[in-house]
Amino acid sequence: MVADWFRALDTGLYISDNPTYEQRWLIKLLAAAPPFVPVQIMYFEDYLNSTLPDEAVVEQTYEHLGLTDAPHRAAEDAARLARAFLHGQQIEEGGAAPEPD
Repeated sequence: MVADWFRALDTGLYISDNPTYEQRWLIKLLAAAPPFVPVQIMYFEDYLNSTLPDEAVVEQTYEHLGLTDAPHRAAEDAARLARAFLHGQQIEEGGAAPEPD
């Protein structure tokens, strides 16, 4: 299922706040459905810095992230990281960013 999702998405990119830990599990999940799908795991901060070049925007993105509670469920945590990134992306593009949930 995970491999099928990466094949359908066709980006080969996985953003994580703990790539070292998650790499082990991702390899096991992808290996369960050969052929192996190549996926790059990128640390959340590295992804922010590579896609949001303005350091002030990166700081605002982290401020936004800090305003939300960290859930104990992986899907909710991934959604929280995605919302923080979208917040920074909207600022970078010159738009007004929404307030945290």
